[in-house]
Amino acid sequence: SFLDTIAEFKTVYARKLDDMTTFAQRVEVGLVKMRGAAADVKKIKVEVRKKVETVVVAQEKTAAMVQAVQEKSAVAEKKRAAVRANTDKVNAEKVAVGQMKDAVEKDLLAAKPALHNSTLTAEEREAINMVIQPKIDSLKVADAKVEAANAKLALAQVELNKVEQITAEAQRQLDETMANSKALQDDADRCQKKMDAANRLLDGLAGQQKNWEAQLDSFKAESGCLVGDTALACAFISYVGPYDAEFRKKLMSQLLRADCEAKQLPFTEGLSVSRFFVDEVTIGDWTREGLHSDQAIENAIMVTRSKKWPLMIDPQSQGLRWIQQREARNKVQTTQLTSRGFRGQLEGAMAAGTSLIIENLVHDTFDPELQPLLNKEIVHNAGRRLTIQLFNQSMEYSDGFSLYLCTKMANAHYAPEVAAVLAVVDFTVTMGGLELQLLSRIVEMRQPGLE
Repeated sequence: SFLDTIAEFKTVYARKLDDMTTFAQRVEVGLVKMRGAAADVKKIKVEVRKKVETVVVAQEKTAAMVQAVQEKSAVAEKKRAAVRANTDKVNAEKVAVGQMKDAVEKDLLAAKPALHNSTLTAEEREAINMVIQPKIDSLKVADAKVEAANAKLALAQVELNKVEQITAEAQRQLDETMANSKALQDDADRCQKKMDAANRLLDGLAGQQKNWEAQLDSFKAESGCLVGDTALACAFISYVGPYDAEFRKKLMSQLLRADCEAKQLPFTEGLSVSRFFVDEVTIGDWTREGLHSDQAIENAIMVTRSKKWPLMIDPQSQGLRWIQQREARNKVQTTQLTSRGFRGQLEGAMAAGTSLIIENLVHDTFDPELQPLLNKEIVHNAGRRLTIQLFNQSMEYSDGFSLYLCTKMANAHYAPEVAAVLAVVDFTVTMGGLELQLLSRIVEMRQPGLE
């Protein structure tokens, strides 16, 4: 059993140290990332401030350009109005000149035969010319006015085109500036949202950061006590199984702890063996399965962790019911040494890799023919085939097989050689344990969610 305790110590210590180291590394990584995030937020704050300043400058520039474009647009509008007015005036003059031209051409057309008539006297021709010539002269003057007006209108149009080009360029620059200003604003808004989200995250994790920092300090303290805690816990589950709760406490306080103190091994004051080996979820599962006291949880740890087959001293059948419920998924069977089909049940369970409970043991000793099974004398054959020699014959054996031994004898006294090959565990329910069971039943009936 001492060698088993040493082997268990090495396994538990390595696993605990690895778990603590891994968890501590994760916490440290989390803290580094959290601190890095805080530094990043500070950088983002500086970046946002600079971006806001840039946005303000861009907005001022945009406002100035808007004013300039409005002024240029007003000048262009005045030019357009003037050009429209001149265009209307020139067009009216063109219409009048056209009408005058039509009238003169009509008069000339009517006078042309008379001018070429040889019968007309010089005085008559002179009279006709005096009527026609002023109209021709007036037409030339009107044409000259229209031509001058067209030239003036063309110059005005050229000037208007220049003004509109300037206005269009100013508008283009304004649009570009406004787009740039919007892009800068959007960028600043994104940075602000990013910073706000980071701040919310950091605020939410502020408490967690303190917890992680406290956990790191706790890890350092726990790692300093890990050797002593592991020694206490492994010695406890190796040696105190056959005893009741009171004697277990006495052994822990007066023998095991005193031994650690004598050897100057640091350990945790008030160490809970149950919580050293299993987490709260597992304890909750076992509690729902009917194990309500600290002693019962300790028993469950001994049963599930031991490399030996468990021998449960179980007057009230608490352990039996727990195993039957726990191993139901493994097709557990319950039998007795005196059952007619015992050997067949045992052989079938070993071959199939299922669980077998042997209950109602009434003797302090065991049939020598069962000794190879109790000693786990498994034979490894070629091709990974496992067998065991029982009842003078070789039987198939599977790694999935589990054996549980139960007795209702409260005062059973097993020889040391039995304790050497089996994990003797006392499941006797005390008055305190019965009170916890009764309380649990009442809570389960009245408030199932609390149980």
